[in-house]
Amino acid sequence: KFDDPACELKLALYGHPSSGGFWEEYAEQQLHAEGFIDIEGWRSCFWHPELLVVLILYMDDFKLAGPTANLPAAWKKIRKRINAGDPTPLDHFLGCKHEVVEYTPPCYDSCVPAVVYNMEDFFV
Repeated sequence: KFDDPACELKLALYGHPSSGGFWEEYAEQQLHAEGFIDIEGWRSCFWHPELLVVLILYMDDFKLAGPTANLPAAWKKIRKRINAGDPTPLDHFLGCKHEVVEYTPPCYDSCVPAVVYNMEDFFV
């Protein structure tokens, strides 16, 4: 039973003009500590040379790509230092709907999986 469920607010960053910068600085430190390195010229994009994965971080959205077998280990490293939920299937990221399709490139004889970045909802 709570007699007085209120408490003094010591720190609130959500909505503060500098909150994004503080989060970015914190997240980068945590990712660097787990072996992720910055991709030069691509802010908030990281490479893990041992796991061969690329991570894009935009606020609280994480997009991780690499060999399927290495993804669980990469998520484990990320979640060791950052309180993140379970990964979800590819859907929306940065306003784009990601649609997995089969595609036959001109130089191939068979279909390969590809991702279409569909922004129709954004324009509506």
